Parts: sequence; C-alpha cells; structure tokens
Amino acid sequence: MDELDLLTDSVLALSKLKHRSTSLNFKYININQLVDERIQSIAPLNPDKKILRNAAKPFSAEVDQFFMQTIIDKILKNALYYCKNAVNINVINNDRHNLKIVVSDDGPGIIRR
Repeated sequence: MDELDLLTDSVLALSKLKHRSTSLNFKYININQLVDERIQSIAPLNPDKKILRNAAKPFSAEVDQFFMQTIIDKILKNALYYCKNAVNINVINNDRHNLKIVVSDDGPGIIRR
C-alpha cells in the first residue's frame, strides 16, 4: 500500500470513529517493535535526516494497532518535516500501566503568539 492509500484509510477510519460508526480493536502489541517498524518505513522517505531511538526494554500495551500506528506516523512525519537534522524517539514505561512516547527534534519549535 502506498502513502496515499494509507492516508485515505486513516482519514476514513478517523471519520468513522468520530461518528461512532466503528469500534476500536484493542489487542496487546509490542510498542517498541511497532515504533521500530514505523521508523524503518518512514526513514527512507527522509534520507538526509537522522532518526535516533533509545533502547528501551520491551513493552506491550493493549491498543488499537491501526490508530496507534497512525498516531506514531503522523507525529514522526511532522517532526521530520520541521527538524533541521534529527529526530529523537524515546519509549518510556515507568510501570506496567503507563507508557510515554517522547518525540523531539532540533527544529525551530512552535512559535508562541
């Protein structure tokens, strides 16, 4: 599936979710593996920029894989678009009930008004 197909699927799925005509499909997945897969998929689209990843211990969470993948993709692509040279991704799990995915870049940041 190419980028346009994925984008179309994402928009349709989000629209269905917004109008409550679809339900979430929760299952346990390895979050680190999903993040690594998304990096491998997106990195070739930005060969002039680096994606740096921490080596977190394996962590599984019960999520809707499609929506989690969509969220990771959108945040990662946004960070790559606005960064100068590199994006950092850290998956942090302090305990078995909390997960934090921190994405940062060396771009100009959000302009405060």
